[in-house]
Amino acid sequence: MANFLLVNPVEKLRSGYWNEWTKKSAKNINCALWRLCYMYDYSGTSDVQDPSFRKAQHQRAKTRKHKERVKYSGGPTILFGLEVPCNVREALELDRKNGNHRWAEAIHKEMKGLQDHKTFSFLNPGEAAPTGYQFAPLRMIFTVKQDLRCKARLVIGGHVIDSSEHSGYSSVVKMTSVRLLNVVAKVQSLECLAGFVSECQDKTEDLYKVWS
Repeated sequence: MANFLLVNPVEKLRSGYWNEWTKKSAKNINCALWRLCYMYDYSGTSDVQDPSFRKAQHQRAKTRKHKERVKYSGGPTILFGLEVPCNVREALELDRKNGNHRWAEAIHKEMKGLQDHKTFSFLNPGEAAPTGYQFAPLRMIFTVKQDLRCKARLVIGGHVIDSSEHSGYSSVVKMTSVRLLNVVAKVQSLECLAGFVSECQDKTEDLYKVWS
């Protein structure tokens, strides 16, 4: 019906109800056909009379061709005018090059906070991991905050472990929401209180059994 209405419009106004429905329905049909062609790797068009199939296949080939041309520069990451390292070795090299200890201090602060919370249990050399623990690699990631603070965070490769029994949701507030709340508080003559959580650790025992 959507294809029929495209050829034989029933309204003169382009933004009319049926014209908008026709364009939207035809677009959804073409997207569905494109997904089917991509899913079943359909390549034959000689026995297909519907032009939507040919259009979907052409769009698929065009998308593949576009993806093949994409090349990434591989240059250093710059945030707020500061180069961000990819690993600890690059972080220490940047400190030596810049003549400061900004990244080293960020790493020390992160590791000290984790040790103060007794996050890790260290094993003796050659000692096997306890039963029921999963292996996951550790990695230090770096970023630069809006106030030009260098931040280091030790993260674990959760993509290699089975975390189906745990929730991976992490809520992050948007700066727009914070500004809006400040405006509302100012209008209502309310006092704003803010806090900062540098490190947090779940105290539930045996929740994450991971070794590295």
